[in-house]
Amino acid sequence: MDRLLVIDGDEITSHNRDFSISETQTSVDQVLLTGSKRRFVKDSKKTFSLNFKYLPDKDSITVDSRSGRNTLLALADKRSSSTLEVETEPGAGLVSYEVYLENYSEKAVRRDFNSQCIYYDIQMSFVEA
Repeated sequence: MDRLLVIDGDEITSHNRDFSISETQTSVDQVLLTGSKRRFVKDSKKTFSLNFKYLPDKDSITVDSRSGRNTLLALADKRSSSTLEVETEPGAGLVSYEVYLENYSEKAVRRDFNSQCIYYDIQMSFVEA
């Protein structure tokens, strides 16, 4: 299922996209006087991972004409937090998260001289603020 994904108001393409959400908990284990252990969860943050294969730099060439590589690169250059909205189920509406970019990497895989387009493999992840 392709989920609708919006970052800072830009709808991100689903062009060869893998998207996953994972959750990391920070916890402390404490030994009580009775000898039993109790775990206290201090924090729980979500990580959003995006992987694109063969993503064109031009939005008009993506399968759904949504924002492509150039928008993602602009997000990578941004130093402040972003708003990531994701539709978890069809018709359920968007759930909003305040996130920071954790990593971004891209690799040019093809240059098409006819369309003046460059295709990239991109990996990026965001961490909930």
